[in-house]
Amino acid sequence: MKEFNQEGFPIIRFHDDYFEIKAIDYWEFRSFRYDEVVDLDYYHTSKNWIGLSIYFLTLYEPYTVKIKKNNGVDWKYSAPNEYSKEFASVLNEVLNRCGMKEKNWG
Repeated sequence: MKEFNQEGFPIIRFHDDYFEIKAIDYWEFRSFRYDEVVDLDYYHTSKNWIGLSIYFLTLYEPYTVKIKKNNGVDWKYSAPNEYSKEFASVLNEVLNRCGMKEKNWG
């Protein structure tokens, strides 16, 4: 797989030593070397709230992809508000190339 490009999701391009990601609402790609990424997360805001009323308010919020670099800086990218198994598998490919263990986001 060289590129994940599905409407509504960040575009991810794989290269030998790095990957690029383009936000849904931005025109440029940002590059990350595999060896500088220390964490990657794919989550929905509703999973971070306790309380039923707040949970329902966050249901329509998008999922977030958070990439953390070894210098402490992190970057966040929005994804559709429904979990995507295909997109999660692409993110697991990023984790593999970064030398990290796959995650079960579903």
